Amino acid sequence: MAAATALISHLGAPPARRAAVRWLLLGCAVFCLGDIYRESSGGHLWVSDISRFREIGLGSGLPYRDHAVEYPPLAVALMKGLAALAPGRQAFGSSFTLAMSATGLAGLWLVGIEWGRAAAATLTVLATPLIAVLVTRFDVLSVTLALAAVVLQRRGRPGLAGLALAGSVGVKLWALPLVALLALRCETEARRRAFLAAVATGLMIVAGLWLAPAGPDGLRQVLSFRGAHGWQVESALGSLVRLLAPASIHLESGAARFGAVPSGLAPTLSALGLAGAVAFAWTAGRLRGAIGAGWVGAVAALMLSSTVLSPQYVLWLLPGAAIAATEGATAVTLAVAAVSLATSLEVLDYHALLRGTTGGQALVIARNLLLGVAMVTAARHLTRARGATVG
Repeated sequence: MAAATALISHLGAPPARRAAVRWLLLGCAVFCLGDIYRESSGGHLWVSDISRFREIGLGSGLPYRDHAVEYPPLAVALMKGLAALAPGRQAFGSSFTLAMSATGLAGLWLVGIEWGRAAAATLTVLATPLIAVLVTRFDVLSVTLALAAVVLQRRGRPGLAGLALAGSVGVKLWALPLVALLALRCETEARRRAFLAAVATGLMIVAGLWLAPAGPDGLRQVLSFRGAHGWQVESALGSLVRLLAPASIHLESGAARFGAVPSGLAPTLSALGLAGAVAFAWTAGRLRGAIGAGWVGAVAALMLSSTVLSPQYVLWLLPGAAIAATEGATAVTLAVAAVSLATSLEVLDYHALLRGTTGGQALVIARNLLLGVAMVTAARHLTRARGATVG
């Protein structure tokens, strides 16, 4: 409850409203615990990706060579390890859900010790609408490792920070642009070299695990989601294409897709998104009080340019949004909160989107527009911060 008081004070609300917010956060906590229990007890567990994780974990032969895999090698290694410890269907699902819950709490703890109780309370509120995808996906692990990298860099441990960030990329690729942000924030050239050397070492290990079994085809499998060709229904461009040219939905590589992305467009979009993400990270790395906005802007650029935008990807934004609130970028935090809420509403009635109802399509397009607002708001904050620095 002290976190609730800190959050209210941080946002400038009068003390009279603190009790209401304490009850709000208590409700969030109860909701989270209830959903975690439901998922770990098998409620909606097997409509999630966990069944695919278990399939990969129990697969015979070498991943990428003997069977196609759409996840980076550290995620695959964790799937294999968990399947060895808990091979049964229910045991695997419960163990995975509880492990990701613990990982999420670790991320919350990292935010609390580095940016304070208000930031931790903000992250709690942001994450609550997405708790069902948080505890049933690997994304929370990648996010927590990225958070650990930021904390370690800020505390003068560049080597460990580099390894943590490489680990984050080894689980999910989204964190790669943060290399530029953290490298530029190193106070001395020696620390910058140590950080970059650690990142390079970690990524070389990841690449070895990735490329050794199947060569470049292992990389292709992950970048193309096992060779998928269709537009994913939630992607920024895909949702607009579907609105203008309705098409039937089919399941491809574990995602609802339609039509076919024109040859060469997906890598072009990815390259543009990566360039935009690095630009955000590079700008934020050279400014004070800009970690949160740089994080949100970089991730939003990647998400908007992708031909896949699954609900769990929104988790990548949340720590940056919580940090942004402590850096005077409350507008960025509020924009991400709107994205989180819209995504949770989409997940609640995902079948409406699959059926192509007006409400379902309008909701996902609105979510993507809000994501664009978050990116633009982050850019505006960085522009103001750069102007204040120059001035």
